[in-house]
Amino acid sequence: DGVAHGLGSVFTNPRFRGRGYAGRMMQEVGKALRWWQVAGWDDGRHVLFSVLYSDIGKSFYARRGWAPFESSHATFPPSAPAAAETNNTVLRPITDADEIAELCAVDERLLRAKLARRAGAGGRKCVALAPDAETMMWHMAREKFIMGRVFSGQMLPKVRGAVYGSPGRRIWALWTRWYYKEGNLLNILRLVVEDERDEADSSSSSSSSSYLVEGVGAILRLAQAEAAGWRCEDVQLWNPDAKLRGLIE
Repeated sequence: DGVAHGLGSVFTNPRFRGRGYAGRMMQEVGKALRWWQVAGWDDGRHVLFSVLYSDIGKSFYARRGWAPFESSHATFPPSAPAAAETNNTVLRPITDADEIAELCAVDERLLRAKLARRAGAGGRKCVALAPDAETMMWHMAREKFIMGRVFSGQMLPKVRGAVYGSPGRRIWALWTRWYYKEGNLLNILRLVVEDERDEADSSSSSSSSSYLVEGVGAILRLAQAEAAGWRCEDVQLWNPDAKLRGLIE
């Protein structure tokens, strides 16, 4: 384990754009982040890496030291829930903080095992940001803060995600809503398949593949319904892996 950083919401006041302020800031931030929050920074240790997602393309950040990596994202329109989904007993919304903590612990365990398999198989270095409960709850606290001002404190969301199936073979997603002048989004933070046998066998087992497609589809449709109810213009899922892209298609 080590320290890594994620950057978000790089912003320049419109009055001061075009003067190179953001570029200079990111250049200086990149230098500072190499040792930021690493105990004993003077003994040669450093931050493992930092990461950001860009809405303005790759060249701006690449010139300041962030190497561009191939990535993708899936976008879905908001949609009212179908009658079949409202009566779906296998799918249920996630509203409880304790359940979020339990799901995050499982997610982190699965991710660590997956990284170990990938590194062991190819002898390569693999890294990931730990999707722990503290990180997920930070995103949700951010959402609550912003929505309290957008909606004048009158309404706050209760549904933080959705889970499909029973323990041992669950599929779940956690999400937050983002409100911008340019457009409102419902961002899926994590989409997780609990049973690793489903991930391994779904390409050859029609029953497993059908279960996964049904579960992922039900979760995404609930996310679309939440987006419609909370004035979001899109549902976004950043950088799904090849398995999830196949299920979505």
